[in-house]
Amino acid sequence: MRANGHEPSVLLRTSPGHSQAWISVSATPLEAAVATAIAKQVAHTYGGAIGMAERAFRLIAGKVE
Repeated sequence: MRANGHEPSVLLRTSPGHSQAWISVSATPLEAAVATAIAKQVAHTYGGAIGMAERAFRLIAGKVE
């Protein structure tokens, strides 16, 4: 992700060999359809679960430095 300019705001190890990375995509709230489309593209790009992207996108207030 970092090589493509996508710096994770949060990186969680969910189990051995599996992680979730949360990235900030907007400084302002997005409509659900837009956030879902972005989540699907990110999942596709990085080999994530595209089906989960339909209901599991995260909107995180603030910014992690």
